[in-house]
Amino acid sequence: MTVLSMKCISVMDHPNADALKIYEFQDIDNSKIQVVANLENVYKPGDIVIVVKAGSKLKTGESIKVNNVRGIKSYGMALGFSSEPYGTDLTDKYCNPGVYFTGWPSIENLHNVYDNALEYNNFQKITYRAKCKLDGTNAGVQLLTDGQIIPQSRSKIISIKDDNLGFAKWCTDKKELFSQIRKKATEKGYGDIVLFGEFCGKGIQKRTSISKLDRKILAIFAIQIGLNIPHLEIDPLKIKEIIPESNDIYIISWYGNKIILDFANKEDLKKQVDLINQEIEKIEPCDPWVKDTFGIEGICEGLVYYPILDNDINI
Repeated sequence: MTVLSMKCISVMDHPNADALKIYEFQDIDNSKIQVVANLENVYKPGDIVIVVKAGSKLKTGESIKVNNVRGIKSYGMALGFSSEPYGTDLTDKYCNPGVYFTGWPSIENLHNVYDNALEYNNFQKITYRAKCKLDGTNAGVQLLTDGQIIPQSRSKIISIKDDNLGFAKWCTDKKELFSQIRKKATEKGYGDIVLFGEFCGKGIQKRTSISKLDRKILAIFAIQIGLNIPHLEIDPLKIKEIIPESNDIYIISWYGNKIILDFANKEDLKKQVDLINQEIEKIEPCDPWVKDTFGIEGICEGLVYYPILDNDINI
């Protein structure tokens, strides 16, 4: 379901544009989506609105993507007031049939984050936590409520005939495991979900410690709950509530302690960056997650820092 009659539950003025509003819409399963829209239609809490989720392709040919609209993420498009009941699936009416790609966003360098803050004069203190970066290939799996298992590379949906280092074939072989995960997600009341991770291990790369593993695995670093709905779960303990670890799927744990970056204090920011670089240099000779998990020693590719935010819709 990529186009729905959703309920407007909040509206805010855009901090950087007088002609834009920030809306939060809610599906009948309580999942939420943030949309930035112009003033062609102005919605208020309680209004039922036609919302197209990012990843959809409209019959007009327009592809709806996640956009950064003057510094605020928008995860879809509002098409106007809906005459259909709350929760009605309008996908067939507005979209071309098919499955839609839901990709993992690119990882920004810290200086790009700072440049964006500078451009929009939006300096904040942000808490980050790190996970070890594994040397494999970025992979995702859509587990849909209708039972479909849809493998992805970083840039597209893949298949056995159009594969990425054998990941689609691997997913087909693990069908029973993914069905169990889908059942667990359903028990928790979740709709469609997407697993994001690193497909790594034997034969995928050669440089780092994870390549010494005797098999291929999917190492999960995040789950998107709700297809194209911007509820991203990165906490390893919460991910484990949905995905039990096995010999094929592992959850990447946090590394180290939280770190607070004050983007309004450039001198303090430089000090924190120095500490981050020191931490990376310390673990580079031996990946701590791979050693703790598999008993294998070898090079670590680095660390990825994730922002820890209070608001689930800011991912």
